[in-house]
Amino acid sequence: MKKSKGFTLVELLVVIAIIGVLVGLLLPAVQAAREAARRMSCQNNLKNIGLADQSHHSAVGHFVPARSGPDSTTKQALRHLREPEERSGASAFVHLLPYMEQQALYDRFDINDNEGLWTAGLFGSTWRTAYPARAEALGVRPEVMVCPSSGDEPQTTDPSRQGFPAIPATGNYASVAGHRGLIFGGYGVDACMLKHYNTGVHLYHTLISIRQITDGTSATISFGEVIDSHTQESENIWTYCERYRSTFRMTDVAMNTPPDIVGQQANSTFNVNGAFASRHAGGSQFAYADGHVEFLSESIDFETYQELSTIDGPPEFLDQDDDNSICISANGW
Repeated sequence: MKKSKGFTLVELLVVIAIIGVLVGLLLPAVQAAREAARRMSCQNNLKNIGLADQSHHSAVGHFVPARSGPDSTTKQALRHLREPEERSGASAFVHLLPYMEQQALYDRFDINDNEGLWTAGLFGSTWRTAYPARAEALGVRPEVMVCPSSGDEPQTTDPSRQGFPAIPATGNYASVAGHRGLIFGGYGVDACMLKHYNTGVHLYHTLISIRQITDGTSATISFGEVIDSHTQESENIWTYCERYRSTFRMTDVAMNTPPDIVGQQANSTFNVNGAFASRHAGGSQFAYADGHVEFLSESIDFETYQELSTIDGPPEFLDQDDDNSICISANGW
Protein backbone atom coordinates (compact mmCIF):
# COMPACT_ATOMS: atom_id res chain seq x y z
CA MET A 1 0.00 0.00 0.00
CA LYS A 2 1.42 3.38 -1.08
CA LYS A 3 1.87 6.15 1.51
CA SER A 4 -0.05 9.42 1.02
CA LYS A 5 2.03 12.28 -0.43
CA GLY A 6 -0.10 15.00 1.24
CA PHE A 7 0.95 17.30 4.11
CA THR A 8 0.59 16.08 7.64
CA LEU A 9 -1.36 18.24 10.06
CA VAL A 10 1.86 19.29 11.77
CA GLU A 11 3.47 20.30 8.48
CA LEU A 12 0.39 22.29 7.51
CA LEU A 13 0.40 24.13 10.84
CA VAL A 14 4.10 24.94 10.41
CA VAL A 15 3.47 26.38 6.94
CA ILE A 16 0.54 28.48 8.21
CA ALA A 17 2.70 29.75 11.08
CA ILE A 18 5.49 30.72 8.68
CA ILE A 19 3.03 32.56 6.43
CA GLY A 20 1.64 34.37 9.48
CA VAL A 21 5.12 35.49 10.52
CA LEU A 22 5.88 36.72 7.00
CA VAL A 23 2.60 38.66 6.84
CA GLY A 24 3.36 40.15 10.24
CA LEU A 25 6.77 41.27 9.00
CA LEU A 26 5.47 42.63 5.70
CA LEU A 27 2.36 44.45 6.93
CA PRO A 28 4.19 47.33 8.65
CA ALA A 29 6.31 47.78 5.54
CA VAL A 30 3.21 47.87 3.34
CA GLN A 31 1.53 50.36 5.66
CA ALA A 32 4.65 52.52 5.72
CA ALA A 33 4.79 52.47 1.93
CA ARG A 34 1.16 53.48 1.70
CA GLU A 35 1.66 56.35 4.16
CA ALA A 36 4.73 57.48 2.22
CA ALA A 37 2.60 57.60 -0.94
CA ARG A 38 -0.16 59.51 0.88
CA ARG A 39 2.36 61.96 2.29
CA MET A 40 3.83 62.51 -1.17
CA SER A 41 0.36 63.18 -2.55
CA CYS A 42 -0.24 65.72 0.24
CA GLN A 43 3.11 67.32 -0.53
CA ASN A 44 2.13 67.63 -4.19
CA ASN A 45 -1.15 69.30 -3.21
CA LEU A 46 0.67 71.90 -1.14
CA LYS A 47 3.20 72.36 -3.94
CA ASN A 48 0.39 73.07 -6.40
CA ILE A 49 -1.19 75.53 -3.98
CA GLY A 50 2.11 77.31 -3.34
CA LEU A 51 2.93 77.59 -7.04
CA ALA A 52 -0.59 78.85 -7.76
CA ASP A 53 -0.02 81.61 -5.21
CA GLN A 54 3.24 82.49 -6.96
CA SER A 55 1.36 82.71 -10.26
CA HIS A 56 -1.29 84.87 -8.61
CA HIS A 57 1.42 87.23 -7.37
CA SER A 58 2.97 87.42 -10.84
CA ALA A 59 -0.41 88.22 -12.36
CA VAL A 60 -1.73 90.84 -9.94
CA GLY A 61 1.25 91.95 -7.83
CA HIS A 62 0.40 90.42 -4.45
CA PHE A 63 -0.22 87.11 -2.75
CA VAL A 64 -3.81 85.93 -2.45
CA PRO A 65 -5.62 87.31 0.62
CA ALA A 66 -6.93 84.78 3.13
CA ARG A 67 -10.37 86.36 2.79
CA SER A 68 -11.61 88.60 -0.03
CA GLY A 69 -13.12 91.23 2.21
CA PRO A 70 -13.66 92.07 5.85
CA ASP A 71 -16.52 90.54 7.79
CA SER A 72 -18.57 92.89 9.96
CA THR A 73 -15.56 94.88 11.12
CA THR A 74 -16.56 98.46 11.95
CA LYS A 75 -13.19 100.19 11.92
CA GLN A 76 -13.10 103.49 10.08
CA ALA A 77 -10.91 102.34 7.18
CA LEU A 78 -13.47 99.73 6.08
CA ARG A 79 -16.72 101.64 6.46
CA HIS A 80 -16.88 102.41 2.74
CA LEU A 81 -17.26 98.70 1.88
CA ARG A 82 -21.04 98.46 1.86
CA GLU A 83 -21.87 96.09 -0.98
CA PRO A 84 -22.22 92.35 -0.25
CA GLU A 85 -19.51 91.47 -2.76
CA GLU A 86 -17.12 93.80 -0.93
CA ARG A 87 -17.66 91.85 2.29
CA SER A 88 -17.07 88.46 0.70
CA GLY A 89 -15.71 85.63 2.83
CA ALA A 90 -14.29 83.71 -0.15
CA SER A 91 -11.11 81.90 0.88
CA ALA A 92 -7.65 82.11 -0.61
CA PHE A 93 -8.26 78.75 -2.27
CA VAL A 94 -11.28 80.00 -4.21
CA HIS A 95 -9.15 82.82 -5.62
CA LEU A 96 -6.41 80.36 -6.55
CA LEU A 97 -8.69 78.05 -8.56
CA PRO A 98 -7.96 79.71 -11.94
CA TYR A 99 -4.23 79.20 -11.28
CA MET A 100 -4.77 75.48 -10.65
CA GLU A 101 -6.67 74.78 -13.88
CA GLN A 102 -10.02 75.05 -12.11
CA GLN A 103 -11.48 78.08 -13.91
CA ALA A 104 -14.86 76.41 -14.48
CA LEU A 105 -15.32 75.77 -10.76
CA TYR A 106 -14.19 79.30 -9.93
CA ASP A 107 -16.83 80.71 -12.30
CA ARG A 108 -19.58 78.77 -10.52
CA PHE A 109 -18.84 80.59 -7.26
CA ASP A 110 -19.49 83.95 -8.94
CA ILE A 111 -17.67 85.79 -6.15
CA ASN A 112 -17.73 89.23 -7.76
CA ASP A 113 -21.47 89.45 -8.41
CA ASN A 114 -24.84 88.35 -7.05
CA GLU A 115 -24.05 89.00 -3.37
CA GLY A 116 -20.65 87.31 -3.45
CA LEU A 117 -19.61 84.17 -1.56
CA TRP A 118 -19.83 83.65 2.22
CA THR A 119 -20.94 87.25 2.58
CA ALA A 120 -20.63 88.81 6.03
CA GLY A 121 -23.63 87.98 8.19
CA LEU A 122 -25.06 91.48 8.24
CA PHE A 123 -26.08 90.98 4.60
CA GLY A 124 -28.15 87.86 5.23
CA SER A 125 -27.95 84.43 3.63
CA THR A 126 -29.63 84.69 0.23
CA TRP A 127 -26.21 84.48 -1.45
CA ARG A 128 -26.25 80.70 -0.83
CA THR A 129 -29.86 79.93 -1.72
CA ALA A 130 -30.76 82.20 -4.64
CA TYR A 131 -28.05 81.04 -7.04
CA PRO A 132 -28.20 77.29 -7.84
CA ALA A 133 -24.78 76.92 -9.49
CA ARG A 134 -23.08 78.47 -6.46
CA ALA A 135 -25.16 76.48 -4.00
CA GLU A 136 -24.16 73.23 -5.70
CA ALA A 137 -20.50 74.24 -5.98
CA LEU A 138 -20.22 74.59 -2.20
CA GLY A 139 -20.43 70.81 -1.97
CA VAL A 140 -17.59 70.19 -4.44
CA ARG A 141 -14.34 68.89 -2.90
CA PRO A 142 -11.35 69.13 -5.30
CA GLU A 143 -8.65 66.51 -4.81
CA VAL A 144 -6.02 69.21 -4.38
CA MET A 145 -7.77 70.26 -1.17
CA VAL A 146 -7.57 66.82 0.46
CA CYS A 147 -4.69 65.12 2.27
CA PRO A 148 -5.16 61.34 1.78
CA SER A 149 -3.86 60.69 5.30
CA SER A 150 -6.47 62.84 7.03
CA GLY A 151 -9.45 60.48 7.01
CA ASP A 152 -11.76 63.47 7.47
CA GLU A 153 -15.36 63.42 6.32
CA PRO A 154 -15.96 65.22 3.02
CA GLN A 155 -18.59 67.59 4.43
CA THR A 156 -18.82 69.65 7.60
CA THR A 157 -20.92 68.22 10.42
CA ASP A 158 -21.47 71.65 12.01
CA PRO A 159 -25.24 71.81 12.66
CA SER A 160 -25.39 75.42 11.49
CA ARG A 161 -24.35 74.35 7.96
CA GLN A 162 -26.80 71.49 7.48
CA GLY A 163 -29.53 73.69 6.02
CA PHE A 164 -27.45 74.69 3.01
CA PRO A 165 -28.70 73.43 -0.39
CA ALA A 166 -25.40 71.53 -0.58
CA ILE A 167 -23.55 70.90 2.68
CA PRO A 168 -20.19 72.71 2.35
CA ALA A 169 -17.20 70.54 1.52
CA THR A 170 -14.15 70.35 3.76
CA GLY A 171 -10.45 70.59 2.97
CA ASN A 172 -7.18 69.90 4.78
CA TYR A 173 -5.23 73.08 4.07
CA ALA A 174 -5.30 76.59 5.48
CA SER A 175 -3.46 79.84 4.93
CA VAL A 176 -0.91 81.08 7.48
CA ALA A 177 -2.07 84.33 9.07
CA GLY A 178 0.89 84.79 11.41
CA HIS A 179 1.56 84.23 15.11
CA ARG A 180 -1.39 86.10 16.66
CA GLY A 181 -4.22 83.81 17.68
CA LEU A 182 -6.87 83.06 20.24
CA ILE A 183 -4.66 83.32 23.30
CA PHE A 184 -2.39 86.08 22.00
CA GLY A 185 -2.00 88.58 24.85
CA GLY A 186 -4.47 91.44 24.83
CA TYR A 187 -6.29 90.71 21.58
CA GLY A 188 -9.84 89.39 21.77
CA VAL A 189 -11.58 87.03 19.39
CA ASP A 190 -12.97 89.85 17.24
CA ALA A 191 -9.80 91.97 17.14
CA CYS A 192 -9.06 93.39 13.72
CA MET A 193 -5.36 93.19 14.60
CA LEU A 194 -5.68 89.42 14.32
CA LYS A 195 -7.64 89.48 11.07
CA HIS A 196 -6.31 92.50 9.16
CA TYR A 197 -2.93 93.19 10.75
CA ASN A 198 -1.59 89.80 11.72
CA THR A 199 2.04 89.00 10.96
CA GLY A 200 1.83 86.44 8.14
CA VAL A 201 1.37 86.27 4.38
CA HIS A 202 -2.43 85.84 4.18
CA LEU A 203 -4.84 88.20 5.94
CA TYR A 204 -8.42 89.41 5.79
CA HIS A 205 -8.68 91.94 2.94
CA THR A 206 -5.12 93.24 3.50
CA LEU A 207 -2.78 92.45 0.60
CA ILE A 208 0.84 91.32 1.03
CA SER A 209 3.51 91.45 -1.68
CA ILE A 210 6.96 89.86 -1.91
CA ARG A 211 8.73 93.12 -1.09
CA GLN A 212 7.03 93.11 2.33
CA ILE A 213 8.48 89.71 3.22
CA THR A 214 11.80 90.92 4.57
CA ASP A 215 12.45 87.55 6.20
CA GLY A 216 12.61 86.00 2.73
CA THR A 217 10.03 83.91 0.91
CA SER A 218 12.10 80.74 1.40
CA ALA A 219 11.94 81.22 5.18
CA THR A 220 8.24 82.08 5.53
CA ILE A 221 5.48 79.48 5.70
CA SER A 222 2.40 80.30 3.65
CA PHE A 223 0.00 77.31 3.76
CA GLY A 224 -0.24 74.36 6.14
CA GLU A 225 -2.27 71.30 7.06
CA VAL A 226 -5.25 70.94 9.39
CA ILE A 227 -7.09 67.91 10.79
CA ASP A 228 -10.66 67.10 11.84
CA SER A 229 -11.91 69.50 9.18
CA HIS A 230 -15.48 68.21 9.48
CA THR A 231 -15.82 68.97 13.22
CA GLN A 232 -17.01 72.13 14.93
CA GLU A 233 -13.73 72.50 16.82
CA SER A 234 -11.62 72.45 13.68
CA GLU A 235 -14.07 73.08 10.86
CA ASN A 236 -12.21 73.77 7.64
CA ILE A 237 -14.58 74.56 4.79
CA TRP A 238 -12.18 75.08 1.92
CA THR A 239 -14.23 77.82 0.23
CA TYR A 240 -14.61 79.95 3.38
CA CYS A 241 -12.34 82.07 5.58
CA GLU A 242 -13.24 82.28 9.26
CA ARG A 243 -10.77 83.07 12.04
CA TYR A 244 -9.38 80.07 13.95
CA ARG A 245 -11.25 77.63 11.73
CA SER A 246 -11.96 77.62 8.01
CA THR A 247 -8.69 78.23 6.12
CA PHE A 248 -7.37 80.91 8.55
CA ARG A 249 -4.90 79.48 11.07
CA MET A 250 -2.05 80.76 13.24
CA THR A 251 1.04 79.59 15.10
CA ASP A 252 -0.30 80.86 18.43
CA VAL A 253 -0.27 77.30 19.78
CA ALA A 254 2.11 74.45 19.04
CA MET A 255 1.78 72.38 15.89
CA ASN A 256 -0.38 69.27 16.30
CA THR A 257 -2.17 70.65 19.36
CA PRO A 258 -5.52 68.77 19.46
CA PRO A 259 -8.29 70.99 18.03
CA ASP A 260 -10.59 70.82 21.05
CA ILE A 261 -8.29 72.31 23.68
CA VAL A 262 -6.67 75.64 24.59
CA GLY A 263 -9.33 78.23 23.81
CA GLN A 264 -13.01 78.88 23.40
CA GLN A 265 -14.55 80.97 20.67
CA ALA A 266 -16.61 83.88 21.96
CA ASN A 267 -20.36 83.26 22.23
CA SER A 268 -19.85 79.61 21.42
CA THR A 269 -20.12 76.24 23.10
CA PHE A 270 -17.15 74.63 21.35
CA ASN A 271 -13.38 75.00 21.71
CA VAL A 272 -11.09 76.23 18.95
CA ASN A 273 -7.41 77.07 18.80
CA GLY A 274 -6.48 77.67 15.15
CA ALA A 275 -3.61 75.16 15.21
CA PHE A 276 -1.94 73.58 12.21
CA ALA A 277 -1.82 69.78 12.42
CA SER A 278 -1.57 66.64 10.32
CA ARG A 279 -2.00 62.86 10.47
CA HIS A 280 1.57 62.32 9.29
CA ALA A 281 3.69 60.89 12.08
CA GLY A 282 5.87 63.41 13.89
CA GLY A 283 4.95 66.68 12.24
CA SER A 284 3.20 68.49 9.43
CA GLN A 285 3.88 69.79 5.93
CA PHE A 286 3.94 73.45 4.94
CA ALA A 287 4.18 75.33 1.67
CA TYR A 288 6.51 78.31 1.83
CA ALA A 289 5.99 81.68 0.19
CA ASP A 290 8.49 80.78 -2.56
CA GLY A 291 6.44 77.68 -3.44
CA HIS A 292 8.61 74.92 -1.96
CA VAL A 293 7.23 72.44 0.60
CA GLU A 294 8.88 71.18 3.80
CA PHE A 295 7.95 68.73 6.53
CA LEU A 296 8.35 70.41 9.94
CA SER A 297 8.82 68.30 13.05
CA GLU A 298 6.27 68.75 15.80
CA SER A 299 9.22 69.05 18.19
CA ILE A 300 10.42 72.24 16.46
CA ASP A 301 11.38 75.02 18.87
CA PHE A 302 8.20 77.03 19.43
CA GLU A 303 9.86 80.43 18.90
CA THR A 304 11.38 79.18 15.66
CA TYR A 305 7.99 77.87 14.56
CA GLN A 306 6.34 81.21 15.25
CA GLU A 307 9.07 83.16 13.50
CA LEU A 308 8.58 81.07 10.36
CA SER A 309 4.99 82.35 10.24
CA THR A 310 5.91 86.05 10.27
CA ILE A 311 7.02 88.09 7.27
CA ASP A 312 9.02 90.86 8.92
CA GLY A 313 11.02 89.89 11.97
CA PRO A 314 10.59 88.03 15.27
CA PRO A 315 7.13 88.07 16.89
CA GLU A 316 8.32 89.84 20.05
CA PHE A 317 9.62 92.80 18.04
CA LEU A 318 6.47 92.99 15.93
CA ASP A 319 4.32 93.04 19.06
CA GLN A 320 6.34 95.90 20.53
CA ASP A 321 5.92 97.98 17.37
CA ASP A 322 2.15 97.54 17.09
CA ASP A 323 0.04 100.60 16.52
CA ASN A 324 -3.37 99.54 17.79
CA SER A 325 -4.91 102.87 16.87
CA ILE A 326 -5.40 101.61 13.31
CA CYS A 327 -8.01 99.23 14.66
CA ILE A 328 -10.07 101.67 16.70
CA SER A 329 -13.66 101.27 15.53
CA ALA A 330 -15.89 104.11 14.46
CA ASN A 331 -19.53 104.31 15.49
CA GLY A 332 -21.69 102.41 13.07
CA TRP A 333 -20.20 100.88 9.96
